[in-house]
Amino acid sequence: EGLKADRERCEETIEKSLALATVLTPILGYDQAARIAQKAYHQRKTIRQILEEDGTFSKKELDHLLDARSMLSPSLRPKTKRHGD
Repeated sequence: EGLKADRERCEETIEKSLALATVLTPILGYDQAARIAQKAYHQRKTIRQILEEDGTFSKKELDHLLDARSMLSPSLRPKTKRHGD
């Protein structure tokens, strides 16, 4: 049967990755997304934790926004644009 991915471990690794900040760029702009990634790095927190603390997005929005599948398919990316509303 071969190797099987540990789905839970994969999701945990993705959630901890600063690469999730890339999904923020079209919504918040590059500079703000980079600041969030830097803050997460320096505070040893996840992108989600930083965004939850600042209250910019609801939990439902964060769940959709930080879904790694949206990084793989343009059709799944959030349409909402907050940068420069």
